[in-house]
Amino acid sequence: MPNNGIAIFDVNTVYEFDGLGHCVGEALPFSAKYMSGMQDMSIISVLSSRNHYDLVLYEPDTDKLVRYENAKVDSNIIETLYNKRGYQRFVSRKGQQDGIRFRQTLFIYPKTVNLKSLLNSL
Repeated sequence: MPNNGIAIFDVNTVYEFDGLGHCVGEALPFSAKYMSGMQDMSIISVLSSRNHYDLVLYEPDTDKLVRYENAKVDSNIIETLYNKRGYQRFVSRKGQQDGIRFRQTLFIYPKTVNLKSLLNSL
């Protein structure tokens, strides 16, 4: 991707992020330009809105999503993950759906990182 940007694939949707980690394109059609340097990565996604936090883990080897809803996630999770380091990149996007503003922060790890163990160590 140009200027150190990245693209993340979610089912049939592409999200494009610039080199600073800001979302610059959503719901983009798949293009051959995304194929260069493509690799599987483990991802922790934190979706936050008014006093609600959801955490989703994606590990490519299992091809499963593990979801932790509000009860297990607190408002410090983003700061905690950021300070823990070990991720290769973090990116974010903001938006609004059904009148509710949200922010999604994605921490991208090498696929060899065990995300459940990482969360248990926090």
